[in-house]
Amino acid sequence: MDWDCMHSPGRFLFTAVHQGPYLSIQPLEDALGADRVLYLVEGVSKEARARKSLSYLDLDRVEREFGSLEGLLREMRVQAVIRSSSEDVQGRNPEDLAAAAATSANIPVFEVEDFPGNYWPGPGQRLDGLFVEDEFSAEYHRSRGVDPRVIHCTGNPRYDQLSRLDSAARR
Repeated sequence: MDWDCMHSPGRFLFTAVHQGPYLSIQPLEDALGADRVLYLVEGVSKEARARKSLSYLDLDRVEREFGSLEGLLREMRVQAVIRSSSEDVQGRNPEDLAAAAATSANIPVFEVEDFPGNYWPGPGQRLDGLFVEDEFSAEYHRSRGVDPRVIHCTGNPRYDQLSRLDSAARR
């Protein structure tokens, strides 16, 4: 194990399976500090990180090296799980499993919804923040019973760079 990671401030565990959800949480890495972010990915997100030679963990590696997700959270001093909302995941879903492990360990869980309406609360999973694109999405989730105090209309980080694009100059 890397000595620095044992003595650094807490870390953030990012988790996604599909490409849209991955692209929705990935921009947050710079704001939190890339050296403090761990990725737990499967599927297309895992392939994208591997293709770019970026570090990641998958569920098999977590089990080999840490014994369980709870072991990872404890050993890497994870202070929050930041997940997205992949739908129809085949097999084990690291997003749901990480949220469940964080719930057991009393670690906050934050959801960045990649597409309006994609977030579905998992049974027994805590939710400390749900970040949605707009008020329409917020109202939708309130109507489904999500605590309004945890819903935040922030837009989608995936599209933030587009707001800085000078479309007139590009045309």
